[in-house]
Amino acid sequence: MNIDDRYAKIREALTAAEQAEPARVKVKALEWEETEWNGGFKADSALGYYEISMGFGSDAYYWAVTNPLGDDVGSDFEDPSYAKAAAQADYERRVLSALEPAEPAPAARTGAVKGEPEAFL
Repeated sequence: MNIDDRYAKIREALTAAEQAEPARVKVKALEWEETEWNGGFKADSALGYYEISMGFGSDAYYWAVTNPLGDDVGSDFEDPSYAKAAAQADYERRVLSALEPAEPAPAARTGAVKGEPEAFL
């Protein structure tokens, strides 16, 4: 491969990198399983054990998460779908709070893609 072919390949790779869409992420949904008690649901996650259940002697549903340290957090709702949505929102908040934007690739950050390939040899 001669030098012109190498330059063409480098230019092609850099142009593709510049046009590539940045990675997008979303928090995956909790996977709920029905439980055999109180018409409830449960979902395991890396952040703790989420549960939806009807309170004893109550017609309200609550959601709770027990983290690996044994701490409980949660609140009451009239319907299990609302409790699931609140639990999902808590889960997403916890996951997203641990993320930060990634630095762009060096070529995209410096604008070198628009430069001449000789700069990269």
